[in-house]
Amino acid sequence: MGCSKLEEYARVVLEWEPWNATGSEVSYFLDGRRLGRGDAGFDRFLNQVSLLEPGTEVIVRYAFFLSTGGQDFGEDFPFATRQGELEQLVETQGLRLSYEADAVALKDH
Repeated sequence: MGCSKLEEYARVVLEWEPWNATGSEVSYFLDGRRLGRGDAGFDRFLNQVSLLEPGTEVIVRYAFFLSTGGQDFGEDFPFATRQGELEQLVETQGLRLSYEADAVALKDH
């Protein structure tokens, strides 16, 4: 996948979705464009972030699960072990990092 400078964006959005039935591997998307799955997809994401202009906002959008009984089933980020890489890149590049949660209700059985 060729990389092009993303300077026209004032913000970019990272999202992911399960790639397999167990959810043990995910596909990553940047502004709706599929980057790939697993570590290779996250590597492509970091590469694209490294091309952003200072001041660009990097938004991590994720599902936040709530049961109807009120228990919090917050989703673990699939890149949790690599979170530090993202934070360091954001700081080095002069970017802004934010998170957007979409609440999803689960019915208790």
